[in-house]
Amino acid sequence: KQTPRQKMIGMMYLVLTALLALNVSKEVLDAFILVDNGLKQTIGNFQTQNEITYAAFDAAVKNDPAKAGPYRDNALKAKVISEKLITHIEELKEYTVGLAGGWDEDILKETGKKIPQGKDNLDVGGQTMDLEGKGKVLQDMVNKARADFLALVENEKDRAGVEKLITLKADDPPPHPEEGNISWAQATFVHIPLAAYITQLTKLQVDIKNSEGTITNYLFKAIDAGSFKFDKLEAKVIAPTSYILLGQEYKAD
Repeated sequence: KQTPRQKMIGMMYLVLTALLALNVSKEVLDAFILVDNGLKQTIGNFQTQNEITYAAFDAAVKNDPAKAGPYRDNALKAKVISEKLITHIEELKEYTVGLAGGWDEDILKETGKKIPQGKDNLDVGGQTMDLEGKGKVLQDMVNKARADFLALVENEKDRAGVEKLITLKADDPPPHPEEGNISWAQATFVHIPLAAYITQLTKLQVDIKNSEGTITNYLFKAIDAGSFKFDKLEAKVIAPTSYILLGQEYKAD
């Protein structure tokens, strides 16, 4: 009864365990860095698309402030929700990488890419998220952001449909038959290399931007949801009566 995301994470754990058991070199972990870079590009794409939507909101407000204004205001609230959570996750990355020795300065100077020195460190992720409790704080922030996003959809019928499109969530997994109850933070961040830990956080940022885009697109379409659309015009002469008497004045619209 696991979700596809939970199955993917479980499969990742199996692969990582096999790699560690085989004592594969650290270069293999660079694959996670490549995935992380790809996810960052996806975040950039979402950001570009969202900015286009915000620009369209500005144009709509200029055309009809009373009608489009409230929807634009809600869209800006979605932007604030997104930016706040993404900033917090970036701070978590920096903090955890710092525990493992920081970023590799040589690689940073040569290529401009941020690769942690302790990319194979299996402990700092669990220390940050589990022992220090930062994972529970992040989980609460993620779930609150999801609820805040959905609260911007005022129509209850529409909210049910939009909710299915919101990928941002942080639910505890179902009880494990052997290990019992495991928190979301433990299932997501404990006993994985730092390189994978960073990738998991970046994937969470992708979900945030994706959810922001889902909400803003819905809000923009909702501006004209009750409008009648037409693409043709025909002239009509409408008179209050179909006849006039001699000497009467003819009137019509």
